[in-house]
Amino acid sequence: MQQIAQGFQKLKKAYIEEYLTLHKKARLGSREDKQKAALMSDQRLQLLNRLATIDLMPRQQLMDYQNRLAEIKTCFALTEKELDTTPVCPHCFYKPASEKACFVGAKLVEQLDDQLEELVAGWTKNLLTNLEDPVTQGNVGLLKDEERKVLEAFIKSRKLPAQLDGGFIHSLKEVLSGLVKVIIKVGDLREALKITDGPATTEELKKRFEEFIDKQTKGKEQAKIRVIIED
Repeated sequence: MQQIAQGFQKLKKAYIEEYLTLHKKARLGSREDKQKAALMSDQRLQLLNRLATIDLMPRQQLMDYQNRLAEIKTCFALTEKELDTTPVCPHCFYKPASEKACFVGAKLVEQLDDQLEELVAGWTKNLLTNLEDPVTQGNVGLLKDEERKVLEAFIKSRKLPAQLDGGFIHSLKEVLSGLVKVIIKVGDLREALKITDGPATTEELKKRFEEFIDKQTKGKEQAKIRVIIED
């Protein structure tokens, strides 16, 4: 009986050690939680939320980012003593078998910070590309002097203003309003390019792609179309 009890204690100790290790990887600690909170109120995120009111912007990218940030869980209260009486964390109820394997902590928070910077850079490039397009250049000239100067300053500096006021957003909406947004889902595109009767030639794929794009943009003025790819 004593040997059985000792064996049970060894297994229990091994379980507790493994659980604590996995829990630590799957949950943010106190320091990382503060970093997450800082990201959620980050000025860059506020900037993107304001830009997302412009119809042409890829809002799904921002929504996916915010969802991922919000889903990261925090728990740094668990102790070994608590696991001695309960098999799961009594604070966050972490169950390794029911959650996707994830390794968070400082590393993931840093990755999300980098991704936020990439989003800002990508959206800035998106705006500049569209503002410099011949189709929209004529619209810039139709703005009031003050509104036009703000956009021209943005195009010249290649950087978004630190504070996006209503005037700047309004000017962007006015200039880009003539463009037509077409959203294409990755799954629909994949389905359109799928060949069921063996390998495809490049010409077959090109034809399928062109037919798919033509169908998605039918009836719209081609020069004003801007395509956004979403998952």
